Amino acid sequence: MAHSLLYHQLRGNLAALLLSVLMIAGGVYFFAERLLVNTVTDSLNYHAETRIDRIYDFMEHQRLWAERLSTNDYLNKTVLDLLQQHQQDMDSETTEMLRNNFREQHSLSTEMEEIEDLFLVNANYELVYSYRPMEHEIGSDLSAEGFYGRTIFTMLLEQISVDNKIHFSSFGRIELTQQSTILVGAPVFTEFSPEQPIAFLVRSISIEKLRELIEIFIGLGNTGEVVLGELPRGDASVDPVFISRFRNSLGRTSASECDQLKTDRKDLFPMPRALRGEDGIGWQLDNSCQPVFAIWKSFPEFNWGMVIKQDEEEIMVPIADLQQSIIYFSCAVLILLAIVIARLSSVITRPLIRLNRAAATEGPLDFRLGSITEVNTLAVTLVEYKERVDLANKAKDDFLASMSHELRTPLTAIIGNSEYLLGGGACGSANCMEPDALGVLGSIKSAGEMQLVLVNDILDASKIDSGKFTIEEGAYDLKKMLKRVEDLFLFKTKEAGLGFTLHQQQED
Repeated sequence: MAHSLLYHQLRGNLAALLLSVLMIAGGVYFFAERLLVNTVTDSLNYHAETRIDRIYDFMEHQRLWAERLSTNDYLNKTVLDLLQQHQQDMDSETTEMLRNNFREQHSLSTEMEEIEDLFLVNANYELVYSYRPMEHEIGSDLSAEGFYGRTIFTMLLEQISVDNKIHFSSFGRIELTQQSTILVGAPVFTEFSPEQPIAFLVRSISIEKLRELIEIFIGLGNTGEVVLGELPRGDASVDPVFISRFRNSLGRTSASECDQLKTDRKDLFPMPRALRGEDGIGWQLDNSCQPVFAIWKSFPEFNWGMVIKQDEEEIMVPIADLQQSIIYFSCAVLILLAIVIARLSSVITRPLIRLNRAAATEGPLDFRLGSITEVNTLAVTLVEYKERVDLANKAKDDFLASMSHELRTPLTAIIGNSEYLLGGGACGSANCMEPDALGVLGSIKSAGEMQLVLVNDILDASKIDSGKFTIEEGAYDLKKMLKRVEDLFLFKTKEAGLGFTLHQQQED
């Protein structure tokens, strides 16, 4: 189906405009999303590095405190006296007095460090002293064969006994104090036993202090979370134990499908990856199988893993707002530019439409030149062409009008003279002429009449071009027309020695 030039121009321009707007909007959306992800990545990296430094500083402070305490000469002498008295009689008043003196001597440092529990254990893993009074536990066997069995306390003592160095325990529950904590232990040497420890100093680390170092959520939005965890006793087959608390634990329970997914696809969860010693960042699932953008870091010294994450829904809020803004802006731009294009197209096509109408009308081409050079040139060309056509038609009409008399006059004379001779001419009778002469004259007359008909037809055709000729239906004599045809060709065929016979079907 044919359409106007304005239709085609508008359709092409709008298609190009729509494609351009979509490409620009898509590019803005793509780069905005990448920029947002990069920004979140930088933010999480900053939070992770900050907390890593805090954790290492905190743990190093605990190690140095234990080292200073265990290498204090005065403390070592006090420990030696207490161990000897404990071995002699752990329930005597002298032993209790030594314990109280030991508690008073170190009360200031323990209070400054906010230490709740400090234990002294002899080489046989028997509890000799506790900062928190617990007389009923003094003398308890803390080895794997003791009352409490194999605990993080026992494993810490075993580690220290192997290499005589300061160690940190795993995070776990201490039945001795009915609390979950992390322990730091140091061997105690004397000048009489410089290579073999005579006892072990063990203290609990303030988990609340550790949590305070990492549970700062400024810059992490409403869903940002920092999680610190470890594998119980290094067993990768069990779920991690979380040292820190969940910020958004309410309403984030784990369904059975999520539990199965955590078992089958550990690579989708950042904490198991961190506990395997991996460091990374990207889109993952949190402990309740919600999509998050997370960074995970490992602490190989403590067998810990840390995850800092933010929910995908919250992260993508700016992108969703941007997407909505892009849609509104694109629609507004499309409407505005469509109006502009329509007006511009109208400016271009209106002169062409007027020129087309002017060219389609009869009579002189009346067109006022406008501001478009190409249209003006076309209009001038059409005017000049129409003028040349009009002049050519006028010249043809004048020629035919002037030639009609010259063409008809000789033919009329030929026909008239032929009729004159056929009528007898100078002898006054047709009988005085030979039959062949009569036939020739008849042929001349017929040819002249037919030539006159052709000339009249040519002149009539010129009238048809100018619209001045009408065709009328009329009766004619077929026999006379066929007789004229026979007379026209009969003489020529005789000269050529040919026969010419015209048969006409008789009427019923």
